[in-house]
Amino acid sequence: MASSDALRVVEDWISEHYFTSDAANETFHKRVVDRRKEWDAAEEPTSWSRLTAARGELLAAMSALYPDATSGETLTNGDAAGPQHQPTLVDDDLRDAAANLYTALRTVLGYQTGEFHQEGDAPVRRYGARRLAEMPLAIVEAAPVQTLEDLFIKKAPTLLEPWTPLEEGEPLVSVSQALSELFAPRGDAPAASFALVMAGRWLVVTEGSRFQQGRYLGVDLQTVLERSETKRGGELDTALTCIDAQSLAPDPDGAIWWSDTLEDSSRHTAGVSEDLREGVRTSIEIIANEVVSPPSRPGPSAACRRPGPAAGPAGPAVPVPDPLPALRRGLPAAGHPAGRRSRVRRRLLGGPAARPAPGAAHQPAGPPGHPHLPVPRGAVPAHRPGTQ
Repeated sequence: MASSDALRVVEDWISEHYFTSDAANETFHKRVVDRRKEWDAAEEPTSWSRLTAARGELLAAMSALYPDATSGETLTNGDAAGPQHQPTLVDDDLRDAAANLYTALRTVLGYQTGEFHQEGDAPVRRYGARRLAEMPLAIVEAAPVQTLEDLFIKKAPTLLEPWTPLEEGEPLVSVSQALSELFAPRGDAPAASFALVMAGRWLVVTEGSRFQQGRYLGVDLQTVLERSETKRGGELDTALTCIDAQSLAPDPDGAIWWSDTLEDSSRHTAGVSEDLREGVRTSIEIIANEVVSPPSRPGPSAACRRPGPAAGPAGPAVPVPDPLPALRRGLPAAGHPAGRRSRVRRRLLGGPAARPAPGAAHQPAGPPGHPHLPVPRGAVPAHRPGTQ
């Protein structure tokens, strides 16, 4: 599935490439398609069938939690006065409406089917497999918020109602405090492995070690239901797979689908990284080989060769000087036309090569040693000391 603004991966909760790739194998999309096939083949009601049947009621209930454009937007941090003096985020009517929505969502998503053992009450409930003592999943009820950033303000009253996990402790009022207590409890209660936070239109999936690093997955269920993209492997399938009880609650053996999925994502990321490293290494080797071993230079061309006598019956042909060593030093090679032309040019223009040795007789008719060569038109022979 292509990237969706209704599904937010925060701080690499899961590999972005793994989560959004449409590849048929070793991707989140493959797992979503497999889950949809299970839903389609099931004879009993499933999360898919319950969600699509209740779509209208759920949308109406979510819209009622946001009576105006600013509902759930501005939250106030707690101060030193303590939680009892913090402003409440929702009134009683809105709290009841949210609680009713969350009850409907737990039923639709498969948490209230009787398959799981449940402990606790609002705003925090723990879930585990029957006949097993562990309760690895927590569902947290939060106040409706507009943005995920509002939900995780540290001391804001974002829980639907205060929660007191310890008998003698102070009540916790924020989602951040509640999740910290669930994943790293101060008392004897076992730590949770995963949590699902219900916050109005937003449902948040997180895991113990990842939450400490600020990593989680946010699902804007209201937007997903409004779009209602029902094609196999589409946005609705992906969102429902993320928050479904089949994904977050333990199976009869205690295994959790999300645990295996996150491990698969890590393996996928390691494979992609290895492919990238191999590609970079190969590119560097190619560039290095071109620098160390440049393409071979062509031999002297026919224009650079001085013709010599052909080999006769008496012996081999006269060797032709190779001009390349001299050319590399910036000098014309012996016998090279460029060398002959440059010497003639210097002599014609009266350059250094045309200067006679000290004491030599002046020859005004032409360049020294070449009286048969005329002085070029416009050229004035250089005056030398001792000449008339």
